[in-house]
Amino acid sequence: AEYHAAREKASLLQAKADALGGDLARAVAIQPEIIRTDAVSVGSRVRLKDGGGEELTYTLFGPPDTDVANGVINYLTPLGQALMGQGPGDRVTLDVDGDVRELEVLEIQSGLA
Repeated sequence: AEYHAAREKASLLQAKADALGGDLARAVAIQPEIIRTDAVSVGSRVRLKDGGGEELTYTLFGPPDTDVANGVINYLTPLGQALMGQGPGDRVTLDVDGDVRELEVLEIQSGLA
């Protein structure tokens, strides 16, 4: 029984290692010169204003870099996807589980600066 449990654990660890290897193979380093400031893209720091006038700032990066407490969000989230390609002055409407929020893009900067 211990042998079978060890083989199963080894199989799970190998699957995780394969998944990480795939992630590394697809990874692309974000260089400051490729980050757009005319439209939201991966690596952008975006200053927004919500419908209540509150200003919010988010930086968009990939899943491994997410740090919501510090305003770093995954570009694949609903908010990240709604912001992608938007420029200053554009408005986006975000509906998350019936909670609808309208946000205006105020400014876009490089998130690496």
